[in-house]
Amino acid sequence: GECYRHRASVPREAPFGAHFQKTKKKRSMTPTLQLALYVSCLRAELLGAVVIPHGDFAYDPSLVGGKNGSSELHKASMNVGQWVMSLEPDVIVMSTPHGMELTKDFLVYQNAQLSGCAVVGEDLHNASHPTYKVCRNMTTDKSTASEILDALDGEKDPGARLKATGILGFADGSPLPVGWGEVAE
Repeated sequence: GECYRHRASVPREAPFGAHFQKTKKKRSMTPTLQLALYVSCLRAELLGAVVIPHGDFAYDPSLVGGKNGSSELHKASMNVGQWVMSLEPDVIVMSTPHGMELTKDFLVYQNAQLSGCAVVGEDLHNASHPTYKVCRNMTTDKSTASEILDALDGEKDPGARLKATGILGFADGSPLPVGWGEVAE
């Protein structure tokens, strides 16, 4: 859609670069990058976009003795985090396939508070290795979440519609539960 085509750019020096899929016919944006570029339709400037891998070994390479590139992956992920923080963003929009999901739509969390834990070491499926929890409490910028929903619904550019649904749990009286996808990625 026109809304993001002319306004957003991903700097070449961004860690891991922009995330594009190669098809036989042409290069096309992945849904994650497309979602990130929709943010440019809002009252915001897109400062950067990154795609990082996940997994217990990426979070804690000691789980696999630092083997198979886990230490390098962890270090690269930490560098990406430092790069993102160096941009001094007001809001970080995260997309993950490992959180709550809908069968066809993007799901936008609308609760003011999110809270939950990831169990690190569980991915290894190795009962002899101890697991541990990493817990996080997070806040949501509710007005940005609403603006993202409006933009994805085509309110600002009817030709740029993606299916999206917001979730507001417990009448926003309690934190929305989150897990591995939001906590440790």
